[in-house]
Amino acid sequence: MQTHVRTIIVGAGIVGVSVAWELAKLGRTDILVIDRAPLYETGGSTSHAPGGIFQNNASRTVSKLAQWTTAAFAEVSPIDQPTWFPSGSLEIATTPERWHDLKRKLGYATSWGLDAMLLDPAETGALVPQLDTTQIHGSIHVAGDGIVRSVPTVEQIAKRAEALGVTFRGETTLLSVDMPNRVVRGIHTNAGDFTCEELVLCGGIWGPLLGKLTDTPIPLHPCAHPYIRTTPLAELAHLRDRQVVQPLWRHQDHSMYLWQDGDRMGVGNYRHEPVMVAAAAIDNTRRHPAELDFDPTPMDPGFDEAQRLVPGLRDTGITDRVYGMFSFTIDAQAIAGEVASARGLWTAMAIWVTHSTGTARALAQQMVAHDCELDMRELDVNRFAPHHQSPRYIQSRGWSQYAEVYDIIHPRYQISKPRGLRRPPWYAQQVALGAHFFESNGWERPQWFEANASLPLPALGSKRESWGAIEWSPIAGAEHLATRQNAGLFDLSTFMRIELSGPEALAGLERVTCSTVDQPVGRVAYSLLLNPHGGIESDVTIARLASDRFMIMSGSASGPRDLGWIQNHLRDLPDVIIRDITPAWAALGLFGPNALAIFDAIVDEPLCLDDHPRYRARWISVGHIPVLAIRMSYVGEEGFELHTSTEYGGALWDLVWEAGQPHGLIAAGGTAMDSLRLEKGFLALGTDLRGEYTPLEAGLGFTVDKSRNSYIGADALAKTQPVKKLTTLLLDPTSPVPLGKEPILANGTVVGYVSSANFGFTIGQPIALGYLPLDLARPGTKLAIEYFAKPYSATVAKSPLIP
Repeated sequence: MQTHVRTIIVGAGIVGVSVAWELAKLGRTDILVIDRAPLYETGGSTSHAPGGIFQNNASRTVSKLAQWTTAAFAEVSPIDQPTWFPSGSLEIATTPERWHDLKRKLGYATSWGLDAMLLDPAETGALVPQLDTTQIHGSIHVAGDGIVRSVPTVEQIAKRAEALGVTFRGETTLLSVDMPNRVVRGIHTNAGDFTCEELVLCGGIWGPLLGKLTDTPIPLHPCAHPYIRTTPLAELAHLRDRQVVQPLWRHQDHSMYLWQDGDRMGVGNYRHEPVMVAAAAIDNTRRHPAELDFDPTPMDPGFDEAQRLVPGLRDTGITDRVYGMFSFTIDAQAIAGEVASARGLWTAMAIWVTHSTGTARALAQQMVAHDCELDMRELDVNRFAPHHQSPRYIQSRGWSQYAEVYDIIHPRYQISKPRGLRRPPWYAQQVALGAHFFESNGWERPQWFEANASLPLPALGSKRESWGAIEWSPIAGAEHLATRQNAGLFDLSTFMRIELSGPEALAGLERVTCSTVDQPVGRVAYSLLLNPHGGIESDVTIARLASDRFMIMSGSASGPRDLGWIQNHLRDLPDVIIRDITPAWAALGLFGPNALAIFDAIVDEPLCLDDHPRYRARWISVGHIPVLAIRMSYVGEEGFELHTSTEYGGALWDLVWEAGQPHGLIAAGGTAMDSLRLEKGFLALGTDLRGEYTPLEAGLGFTVDKSRNSYIGADALAKTQPVKKLTTLLLDPTSPVPLGKEPILANGTVVGYVSSANFGFTIGQPIALGYLPLDLARPGTKLAIEYFAKPYSATVAKSPLIP
């Protein structure tokens, strides 16, 4: 006889137990949590995690998840035997480059609401007296960080979940999953069979094996990491009975971390050749399968460095030695959410203790309300492209993520390998023009072209300070002006294309988008996908190609997630066919005041704009090539998107390029596109547009179809009044150009953060966008943007900045 449970969670580490607790707090208590090992020291990553919690992060979402986690740890920590020690944290700088980077990290912390400050060496030494402060330039201190005792915390969380009705079973191994037609129906275990409606995979380093059981790729790789605890230090004798008092600290110039624990210290080291362990090779017969036999080779250089910084360690030995595995993904983010290809299958993996209970809270919100108060795009299980499923790719990127875990990572950082996986049909032409490529979801995307180095440079904005000049070229400014004055040819092939067809295609679109999509064939609509609370999940362009066929164009990075979002919300419409048709298409953007003249030179008959209004798609022969021409532009100039079949792409480039030379046509890259769109007030997904903000707050109320309320988020949007507004700010021409996420200040108080920024070469000033309280969003309001711990004057301006 099978036992029925609504929700089964696989994995009783800190993530699985936290998901059960967070679900139970929301009223969903018919839950069974199973684990292959005895509870609650189950032998996974939780069992050996050192427990250091650093809340600051370049990602707002990830930082908020850590803040939620620390709040939960404080809630469950017993007063008499605490399991959470909020001693604060330090990140020290032993090089000028790291000290400069800590100023950037202070900006993140300030933007995300953390209590943080920069400390000089003497102030740092007052918090960690055993540190030789002559070796450092200073540090950043974040209050509220700390150390957690992981297994006792799991026990405390489980106790609360059990009190709400959750059941836990140890020594229960998942053998197989019943998923007829990709719908979760139940599981088979060594302790019996269970039916269920939802299955949540929280298997951590065993994630790839759980993925095989459910035919779901889980692109993570276990990596082994060493840390040790020392014998007592004389300088810490007064703390022998006080557990954790001092801030834990990172010495990222040597890829290591240290902490005080009573009269001893702990030291962990990442500076060694990454040790990759295949999930299938984990020895599950060990009491702690996630731990390897200790190898001193990767740890010894770290301990030597620790002794240099903390002279008292030279007189200590080593007691505890741990060589444990943790999960690393291709992009250093967790894998969470409902799998689009399987109803009722959820994941919460590659989640470290730092973000554990916070991510569980977010997942529980999604499971119960199909919504989350945070924007979870960076963690979405559906964000991956097909090549991300390759074992070699996963291993290569996991290796790099481990090796670079404490590196200074620039916002424009580009992976070095694997590269060149996805190329447009005119890639050779771009290379010949000296394209400087960035990588986006496997695509090679040109950012500027060395062939344009001889173009006139703008009078202002052609020089950047050292940090802002990384992965940037003044050529982008020349391309910006050349596009405004003549014409630019842009590569649009990286955009993902999703086809919706069938008798219910229109009904499906009207459910997932708030915009007007029931238009005549050939019309194109800029559209928003909203979440249930009315926030913006994505922005897309939808072309109606036939009465029952639509093409959705989405960004290269956001496209796979958008596909998953649409699939998840249209499962109950059998007459909607959803296909990824990206490989079949290639596209160029021909934009600028001379675009029409160039276009007329390559079509049989001159084009009358009255017959081809904006946001209209029309099949046209360009030379011998069939092209779907869409009159729209992301750069704020006249022009067309030229879409064609991939096999015609190279010929289309050559045809447009040759026709454009008498009219000043240049090849232009993504950096120029970004500065051009900011001047026109066009927005970027993931930065300017996020799930926390509504169309009204983003200034996109015009996209909402007020004649219907059948779309996701309609009820919430009707009841919601804007509390913030996406606002344009202008800085002085000589000010540095923000890179995004810097705090915006009003009289010294944080009131927002920069969502995106660039130099406006047409207007001659840096431009920044950010959400501000309504009373501060009025043009002319004087504010400041803090860049590397220094405020720069900024003024609210009316958008768009050019006609």
